[in-house]
Amino acid sequence: MSQQTKISQQTMQSFNMAYDDAPMGVMIFGLDKSLAYINAKAESIFGRKYSDFSADHKPLETIQFIDLNKVNIPVETHPVYKSIVQQTPLNEYITGIKNKNTGVLSWLQVSTKVHYRKSKPYYIQVCFIDYTGQFKELQSLKTEVNLLENAQEQSQVGVWEYNLKTRKLHWSRQVYKIFRYENNKPPAFDEYLKMIHPDDVNLLKSAIKKCISKAEKYELRYRICFPTGEQKIIESIGTPVYNWQTKQVDAIQVTVMDITTEVIRDNELKQLALAVESSRNIVIITDVVGRIVWVNHAFTDLTEYELLEVYGKKPGSFLQGEKTNLDTKAEIRQALKNRQPIKTEIYNYSKSGRGYWLELDIQPIYDEKNHLQNFMAIESDITQRKKREFQLQKAKENLKKANETKDRFFSIISHDLRSPISTIKGYLNYIDMANDELSKEDLLEYFKVIKRQTNRTHQLLESMLLWAQTQSGQIQAMPKLIDPDVNIEETLNNLQSVADLKDVEIRFQNKTKRHAFIDPFMLNSVLNNLISNAIKFSHKNSHIDVMLIEKKSGIELSVQDYGVGMNPQTKKLLFKPDRKKSRKGTEGEKGAGLGLILAHDFIKHNNGEILVESAEGKGTKFVVKISFVENFYSNYVLLASTSKELNRIKKLFPVKDIDHICYTFETFDFEKIEDHQAIFMSTEESLDNKDFVMDLVSSNNANVTHLHFLPTQQKLTAVKKSKDKAIDLSDFTQIISQSNYQ
Repeated sequence: MSQQTKISQQTMQSFNMAYDDAPMGVMIFGLDKSLAYINAKAESIFGRKYSDFSADHKPLETIQFIDLNKVNIPVETHPVYKSIVQQTPLNEYITGIKNKNTGVLSWLQVSTKVHYRKSKPYYIQVCFIDYTGQFKELQSLKTEVNLLENAQEQSQVGVWEYNLKTRKLHWSRQVYKIFRYENNKPPAFDEYLKMIHPDDVNLLKSAIKKCISKAEKYELRYRICFPTGEQKIIESIGTPVYNWQTKQVDAIQVTVMDITTEVIRDNELKQLALAVESSRNIVIITDVVGRIVWVNHAFTDLTEYELLEVYGKKPGSFLQGEKTNLDTKAEIRQALKNRQPIKTEIYNYSKSGRGYWLELDIQPIYDEKNHLQNFMAIESDITQRKKREFQLQKAKENLKKANETKDRFFSIISHDLRSPISTIKGYLNYIDMANDELSKEDLLEYFKVIKRQTNRTHQLLESMLLWAQTQSGQIQAMPKLIDPDVNIEETLNNLQSVADLKDVEIRFQNKTKRHAFIDPFMLNSVLNNLISNAIKFSHKNSHIDVMLIEKKSGIELSVQDYGVGMNPQTKKLLFKPDRKKSRKGTEGEKGAGLGLILAHDFIKHNNGEILVESAEGKGTKFVVKISFVENFYSNYVLLASTSKELNRIKKLFPVKDIDHICYTFETFDFEKIEDHQAIFMSTEESLDNKDFVMDLVSSNNANVTHLHFLPTQQKLTAVKKSKDKAIDLSDFTQIISQSNYQ
């Protein structure tokens, strides 16, 4: 290689050291055009190795150059080739080269340099810098310039310039069109002024004079007149061309635009506005793409937005929100796109976040040439009607629920309650008839049966009473900080004799030391129902696992049996009060099926959750999720009329837990009200707040299970003074329950 290129080995080594890892492509050619060296970057650009070039008799002639128009150029005529052959330098020449392997086109900035040795040419160095990114940006810039020029032509904006030194007036093509001037060159400036309406010419002269003398930009509307008597309204913006060396204005550059049609349309809209301004209905007028150009006062009264705040915006961009039906939005968009009228109902939001229902009627407005000019929307507030519809629907649902409850009660009374009473009656009648013939042992056996049936009946009546109270809202959760371990041990002791009858072992594991925040009475009822249920459906000589574990959000209580399990349909209806009948246990044990329903309701009242996993023949596992005290009120809010009132109430609860649930009516986002299960509201400052929140809950279809109203400031203070310690969250519910404001 060195003999062919006549380049010394030492020089070749210097190439390797200097260019092997260089970020630019480097090629070294001998004086006979043979390739002496190529680095890795150049190989990646060309898609060819050194050996590929060396295999060619004329490696330089194999390079495919492309000009800026992406046309292949004969290599012999290319400046890079000529520079190498003629041994002349070339600086930063832009050319394209295609990769031999991938066909990818790269744009390169190429420079060549002739190196000398003892005053004679020694070799030619060619450097390639990847210019692809810059080239694409340059092409993009050219495209944008072309688009800008086209946009100016399409926008019908004319430009003229008046040179103060030469006293010459220059017009663009659009100015000729606007002024209907057919000569090939513009008129003298005085002739131009004669085209201005007499009432406007002095105004224009004054604006131009100030622009020249004080270098002030002006914006002006004036009229031009034609011999036919027709007039045009021109919007003009004049800008001084200031010479900082002479400190004088050399010229004035002015843009002019014919706005006659727009002004006439605006006047028509103003007349239309006068006609609808006093209407009780909301009126919105938009342009052809749906951007607001006018609204009436009724719009402002309902939405709280002024025209200046919404001008140029699409109504859906600021009026619609989380509860706005997506299908309705799509239906409106499609109608506007097709330029068709549409009538529908939609849920919108005011500036303050208040939701309301509208009956919406949108009509396209066409001019005499059947060109679309505007859309007009006539809207009626139907919030009260929707509220009544919702209340009616709610009443229907409550009636259905009440009927289901009634049917369930009648089912229990007719079957589950009548059966043990009939048994008791039958035994008592038999004892009465055969009293003299019965032995003491027989009587004791019969009395055991009567006692068992009496206990079952009593337990059933207690469950029915509790369930009825929960359905009617007579029972409120009173959560406290408790150690669930104690409640579980107590329940296990009470049920041990029942488990012993079936030789069922109950294994309890406690893997947490945290306290739970739950109503202890309700927890005891849940534990009794779940563990009794597990015993009922366990086989003889089996076991039940009861476990407490700690999770991030709270404590999980699980009760798992390994008995008969249940199918998916039974599991689906497990907590439904309308299921037809309960299942018998493995030893024929009977029940009314109220226990699990009651457990489900009690856990729900404590902001908890009860889940079930089951498979036929493998058993059932119930999982109860109980909140920690710091998480219990994550679904609650405390509302006050003012921040001053809120701060006074917060002082009664001097713990940081309470801060994240405290809001004033101004700071609370009522759109999210359905996420809260209960609201505690102070009524000291404004007694009207109670009705306001009740209406709000109703109109937003909110999922609010409790709405509490705090006692007055004086009563809260008295409660605090009666305690030896500061009020904390565990006392919060007790204070609510002790008040007369629930």
